[in-house]
Amino acid sequence: MSYKEATLYFMSGTGNSFRAAAWMGETMRKYRATARIIPLEKGATTNQINTTPGMMQGFKGVKS
Repeated sequence: MSYKEATLYFMSGTGNSFRAAAWMGETMRKYRATARIIPLEKGATTNQINTTPGMMQGFKGVKS
């Protein structure tokens, strides 16, 4: 499956997770996909997250 859209949520204290999410976003755009990079504290609630086919959701730097 080829992704056409990505929403990447990140949480970063040092900036490393942001850089990883930005790199992933740049890679998606090279393949003509749209990419949104959103700080986790500004992210959507679970019922607002789009889960349609061709859509990738990513969470970077999240610890449980």
